[in-house]
Amino acid sequence: MALIQENPCFEEENFKEYGEGVRNLRFADGQLALEKMEERRMLLAALADRTEMGCKGTKPDVSRLSPGCACCVAGQWSCLFINGLCNASCFYCPAPQKEEGMPVTQGLIFTSPDAYADYVEAFGFRGVGFSGGEPLLTPERTLAHVRAVRERLGNKVHLWMYTNGILVTREILKALSHAGLDEIRFDIGAVNYSLEKPAMAAEIIPVVTIEIPAVPEEEARLILKMPEMAAAGVRYLNLHQLRLTKHNFPKLARRNYTWIRDVHLTVMESEITALRLLRMARDMDLPLGVNYCSFAFKHRFQQAALRRKTSPLGAFSDEKITENGYLRQLTLEGGRAFLEEEALRLEKTGVDKESFRLTAMKDGLRVSTDIIPFLRRNFESGKLLYSGVRLMNPETAPKGAKIMEMGPSCSLARMRLPGAAPIEMGRETLNLCLDWFCNPDTGRLPEKALAFECICPGLQSYG
Repeated sequence: MALIQENPCFEEENFKEYGEGVRNLRFADGQLALEKMEERRMLLAALADRTEMGCKGTKPDVSRLSPGCACCVAGQWSCLFINGLCNASCFYCPAPQKEEGMPVTQGLIFTSPDAYADYVEAFGFRGVGFSGGEPLLTPERTLAHVRAVRERLGNKVHLWMYTNGILVTREILKALSHAGLDEIRFDIGAVNYSLEKPAMAAEIIPVVTIEIPAVPEEEARLILKMPEMAAAGVRYLNLHQLRLTKHNFPKLARRNYTWIRDVHLTVMESEITALRLLRMARDMDLPLGVNYCSFAFKHRFQQAALRRKTSPLGAFSDEKITENGYLRQLTLEGGRAFLEEEALRLEKTGVDKESFRLTAMKDGLRVSTDIIPFLRRNFESGKLLYSGVRLMNPETAPKGAKIMEMGPSCSLARMRLPGAAPIEMGRETLNLCLDWFCNPDTGRLPEKALAFECICPGLQSYG
């Protein structure tokens, strides 16, 4: 399995997102990139016999994940941002956190705890994280949502909350436990890496996790802290890769980091630090599950998981959902008489009638890729169309959106949207594409289709 994903140049996209200041950043390239990729290769090799690489190489160890992270890896996680307020000022924070707002996830606003419980139940999520902002700045709102989901789904769902710990007390921990919270995650970077509150929580909440960015300057301190975490009752340490946003740009740009170009800029040294800490934890044989949550995993797998949840809502019977969560529509083209004859032949041979259909103008035969082995290869051309489904609150949805009742308290609107223009294929390209759907080793997919079909493997390339 490839451990490095070769990325295209995102210079133009980065300039649009971050502005002129991006020109002054130091990017990974040349000899430095080669040296750091070799260091990363050696770190991964040293971990190979002690960890279980997962998610197509984007997660260096999936054998010691918290229950919540296991839900995320399985694509069964919903994160509700309870508010947009925070009482800390971490230099790496990606958002302003200055407005309370309403509870929101994936752009969907929920006006009541029951409405969110309807949503979680309807989509069958097995894990829910309550984040912010800082959830304890609106404690009653947070407790009400925890209770609503727990009462609705019982033990079918794992519930956790993110906090900087500043407002944590024994009383609020007991209230969270009574409401049904299974796990609490502390960003101790907000409190100078103090373990006082995690140790307190370990006496009350079943699972205590430390979740922090891998800050290169703090590597030595974290090496010393890991045994202390385990002794304090912390069961898991989640390390994230530092990422640049418009909000944290002024603070991060002042630090002497090396940046990896991608759809969003990430810190090369942050990834190396996380892998070093992961190796150190294994060398010390600590009873602490250390998890590196790379940007590659977050950007590719978390987004694909959401698409796999929403795409079925707008699927036609002849469409399939790709690994990357898109709806795939394959249309075969040729003479009208041939297409009608092929449709009739398929029907007579007992192929499921729901897996193919003539287009309205009868100038194409739409087929599920499952029935390709039953087709005659006499088509002149074809096209692939990839689509997704966007969910919205009904009151903000445009005309034409379909309203869905998710439960007694929750209605959502959906719209089916194309991912890109249809991919046109001539006879030769079409036949290679059909071969690929039967056996990827013998066929070839059009290059433009790969991003919609597959989740890219491996960690980011440094240069």
